[in-house]
Amino acid sequence: MNTEEITKLETSTEVVELEVDLGQPCPYYLGDGIVNYFPEYLRRFPHDKIIVVSSRIPNELFGDALFQALDSQGASVIRLVIDDRESSKNWRTLSSLCEALIEAGVTRDSILVALGGGVVGNVVGLAAGLVFRGIRYVEVPTTLMAQTDSVLSRKQAINGSTGKNQFGLYHTPLFIWSDVAYSRREPLRQTRSAVVEAVKNGLVNSPEWLDELTGILQGGIDGIYQDFKQFTLRLVESKLSILQRDPSEKKEAIILEYGHTFGHAIEWLSRGSIYHGEAVSIGMCTAAHLSREMRLMEKDVVELHYYVLQELLGVPVRVPTELTPAQICNAMLSDNKRTSTGLSCLLLEKPGRLHKPNGSYLTKVSPEQVRWALQAAGNDRCDSWGETQK
Repeated sequence: MNTEEITKLETSTEVVELEVDLGQPCPYYLGDGIVNYFPEYLRRFPHDKIIVVSSRIPNELFGDALFQALDSQGASVIRLVIDDRESSKNWRTLSSLCEALIEAGVTRDSILVALGGGVVGNVVGLAAGLVFRGIRYVEVPTTLMAQTDSVLSRKQAINGSTGKNQFGLYHTPLFIWSDVAYSRREPLRQTRSAVVEAVKNGLVNSPEWLDELTGILQGGIDGIYQDFKQFTLRLVESKLSILQRDPSEKKEAIILEYGHTFGHAIEWLSRGSIYHGEAVSIGMCTAAHLSREMRLMEKDVVELHYYVLQELLGVPVRVPTELTPAQICNAMLSDNKRTSTGLSCLLLEKPGRLHKPNGSYLTKVSPEQVRWALQAAGNDRCDSWGETQK
């Protein structure tokens, strides 16, 4: 289908399908308690065996029901478990999984199923792209972050010794199977972290969506559970509206990386103690200070970042005191968006408009400017924007 199109349709009373194209067609199926439908959709792709790869907690919570649904349809299923800690998103985990797949008798006719969060999805997606130069796989994300952000990308990667996502490739799943019955059971801290990416989508692309999300959060985080399936759908759509313009994420859709240059460095240095969305929240606030320092952003837009992220969503917005600006700046030098010209950042002018000097969203910045922004993001904030809105 055309990459410019997103068509929403009901495939049954239980499952909603989003037909999207991420460079290759990749249907996205969304529902609430839809595990028993999964074998029917998987049978559309002839296969000899299914290898379900999960991590410990998703395997314990959801693995048996998925296995039973597949087994009841006569499928040949093998289950493998990997570590899903950010620190395990590395060559050792990838190599062990690839060897385990060969030992399990995987063939070019087999299908891998990634049951878990973003780390599981990335490692399985990368393994699927490497084994026999590419075999098929399906994403079954179990966290809100994975369902609404990480699976909506062809990018599969692992971390290197100096930074995040340094080694990877593009590999598209057959389809994405998103069941909010899974994500509803995750800890609230993880859910808050996931919503950060939706805030980012509003800041960089759609002030209208940001207003809608702000309205939902006015009553507290519980508001998202009133219709969790619909809320999840809106988060997915907030990203797809950007991706449809650039499935490669190399040109227009690079705006999705707002806050990530700072955030990835902070997440990497925290060694897993700071979740991805939390690090992006801190990164966006830091980028806002940098935009303000470079006279690109008005003060009220800086304060808007803090109002939505800190006051309404309740996620971290301050650079951790244990991380120095020098440490973070050094880690940023390993960012996967770095070019021969040095450090570059995405800078926002106002909601819906990023700075675009010389036709590129990446703005060259000096280490001194970066360190200043990090110091500014460690200070106490003022509450004037929130007060003016009351």
